[in-house]
Amino acid sequence: QTSQYPVIELADLQGMELESLSDGKFSFSYPTEDWEVWEQVTTDYHPLTIFYKGTADDGSTSISVAENDTVVTQLKPELLQVMLDGLKEQAPYMVIKESEMRSMEGTPVFYLEDNMSLTQEGLDMMVDTGAWTEETIEAMGGREALLSNNIASDQIQIYQLKNGKIYVYTGNYTDDAQKDMVLDTITVIAQTINACARSASDPGNIRSGSCSYMAPTTEFRYRSSANTEIPAAGNSFVSRTAPIYVLS
Repeated sequence: QTSQYPVIELADLQGMELESLSDGKFSFSYPTEDWEVWEQVTTDYHPLTIFYKGTADDGSTSISVAENDTVVTQLKPELLQVMLDGLKEQAPYMVIKESEMRSMEGTPVFYLEDNMSLTQEGLDMMVDTGAWTEETIEAMGGREALLSNNIASDQIQIYQLKNGKIYVYTGNYTDDAQKDMVLDTITVIAQTINACARSASDPGNIRSGSCSYMAPTTEFRYRSSANTEIPAAGNSFVSRTAPIYVLS
């Protein structure tokens, strides 16, 4: 069935220097030559993220990974259309340039290319969902400052069903020359992602060795492009992260 869909070529992992990252629910590996991890708060609205070393001054190129709680047995074109309709309603600041079924690791995936730019509607949504508060926005200079300094970001977003879980990979970039690199790195993550095994008697006890590293969850401040400290929720990648639509 997947033969009818364009194939996403997988990066060759042989010879790559990889490091594992986990939020306690899942783990994945990423290539350390070009990517790094910043200390980060991981919540539903701040997914586990790696950053491209070449844009370490502002974090404009990044890949975030999240787990979608929707239970489905297969990703189908009809479900993709439901998701697109939901995104158009929920994210008016998101322009979807391409959306189609593709094949990755021999199974169907949703593939999206879009452009994100922060708008008043987007700020309202961040407040409504609880991702930000008005106090957070004011601490970053206020709505007017955020909108005037906003830089549009291109994105690749892939939904993959693997081991009974839907994983959502969102790659942000502002330079077209980075697109293929971002997609290749997403395939590295997709090939190595695994759900964390837990003890039946103690769900908090992670038994999988690959999940032994936990991303920091303490409050802290991110770096900004001006090398000054800003509130955690104000990191540039957050404002450009596409909403993860809950399939139903």
